[in-house]
Amino acid sequence: MAPSYPKWEPKAENLQKWLNNANEPGCPIPKTTVTMANLPPLGLPVETSVEDADSVCQFLSLHKNELPWAHWSGRIGPGVMIIECIRRENDSTAPWISELTKAIYENYSSLSDLRYVFLTDVQNEDTVECITTICHTHRLPYPSDDDHGTWPTGVWMPPSPEFNALLGTRLGKVVAYFILGAYGQGVKRIAKITFFNAKRKQLNLRFDIENL
Repeated sequence: MAPSYPKWEPKAENLQKWLNNANEPGCPIPKTTVTMANLPPLGLPVETSVEDADSVCQFLSLHKNELPWAHWSGRIGPGVMIIECIRRENDSTAPWISELTKAIYENYSSLSDLRYVFLTDVQNEDTVECITTICHTHRLPYPSDDDHGTWPTGVWMPPSPEFNALLGTRLGKVVAYFILGAYGQGVKRIAKITFFNAKRKQLNLRFDIENL
């Protein structure tokens, strides 16, 4: 059967196999050895702050100022990681974003407890195109070019074409690579992907993580 979303679904096929099966061959993502202790020599200074004393989440930012640069900023709390801004130039010598994500989370919380990964204010063109395509297919209203409207909520689970399409986007692959690099194959899976609106028409993603 032809894929419903041919631009993205094929990219998720092997990812699903590697995530769900410890013995599936061909996975190019090894368990990462990157830790926070590795980062300063790579020119990645760490800035941390707690903006709200009552919050259980800590804000953290990494930025490599020298070109080609890399950036990661977000919040970490028990069982949850909220990624607010990520970018890595193609020829950067910094670790991959998925490796930075693992190093950051495990420094502040136990990897075994992680249940949710959020990506807020999604602007990656590939990912936004996928979501608008899903909305169009299901006749869900979404913001127009003249800035009217808000994003709908879409909740997708495997083996739906929409789940696989979202997993095959640039941001979906970052989360999958993070799980493979942090835990290895056949340990944890992505059980659900949700997109939803927040603050005017801000597009957000949530990935639910489960043990296998």
